[in-house]
Amino acid sequence: MSSHYEKLDGIERCIDDEIPFEIPDNWIWCRLNMIGITQTGNTPSKTHSEYMGDEIPFITPGDIQDGHITYNNQALSTQGKTVARVCSDGSILQVCIGGSIGKSAITDREICFNQQINVISPIIVCSEYIYAIMQSPYFITSMKEQAGGTATPIINRGLWGSLLIPVSPLSEQYRIVEKQRELFDKITLI
Repeated sequence: MSSHYEKLDGIERCIDDEIPFEIPDNWIWCRLNMIGITQTGNTPSKTHSEYMGDEIPFITPGDIQDGHITYNNQALSTQGKTVARVCSDGSILQVCIGGSIGKSAITDREICFNQQINVISPIIVCSEYIYAIMQSPYFITSMKEQAGGTATPIINRGLWGSLLIPVSPLSEQYRIVEKQRELFDKITLI
């Protein structure tokens, strides 16, 4: 086994003690925040009624169920959107607090979201592949281990973004996603 290194702020360090399992030679271990734009949501002040409207869906943890998002529960106005956090379609939402920590889904449209949700908007990687990794027992366990809070677990964006994920070549990401779809289709027929 060869050693694994990362370079941050010009300093190279060995991360062998963080590598949870071996991956194929043509894959790499990467921090989540290195493959896309990460952010934590916020809630525009409800004292400003002009922020509420029907222009852009406003997503909370309760809107994420079984990998799907309910888009019509709350929405913001165009003005509300300017003071909220916005992500584009193909972004992955993941609840970062409480009993539903780890619950996630991929958005199929531009949305705003609250502070109980972390989002990654992947760049040059397949969203469905990253979503599958983020739903894996490995990733969920890593999240919960890093979550602070005594009664209510919570993982901030910085810790969440620093979690390691195995990244395969892009063509292999698409093959993995296709195989996963094929298998899930077979499961639903049972």
